[in-house]
Amino acid sequence: MSLKEISYFDGRILSFELDGYDYMGGAHGLPFKPRYTYDVTTGDRIMLSDMLGVSEEEFVDIVVKAYLDMIHEVGEDYYWDNPEETIRMIFDINYTDFLLTDKGLQLIVYPYELASYAQGFQTVYIPYEELGIDVQSIGIIKE
Repeated sequence: MSLKEISYFDGRILSFELDGYDYMGGAHGLPFKPRYTYDVTTGDRIMLSDMLGVSEEEFVDIVVKAYLDMIHEVGEDYYWDNPEETIRMIFDINYTDFLLTDKGLQLIVYPYELASYAQGFQTVYIPYEELGIDVQSIGIIKE
């Protein structure tokens, strides 16, 4: 596993992504991208539940809408049936694969969860304001 990207660092908050790949036979292996956000002054990992200013139900509804909008834009033929049900099963306030970015909170869905391997990771950005995240309190200053 290796460091792929530091998406955010302001001297206190660090958000980064690692890059890994598991091969256990078959046509190809499976990539994975664990993501972490830390307060480097305390060493504490920051979880979504630490930041969200909306309920878990509101969070999931916002994520579902973001993914359904993306699917509609890309083309529904590329995705498995019932993507809303899948998204609702994947995401909750304990979801850990997120990054802080200047575009908002970045979320991913792994290959095969919503579409074929060829479609890769499915990524959306959700503005912090939609999630009730107080960017000042966690140190994210948007330009």
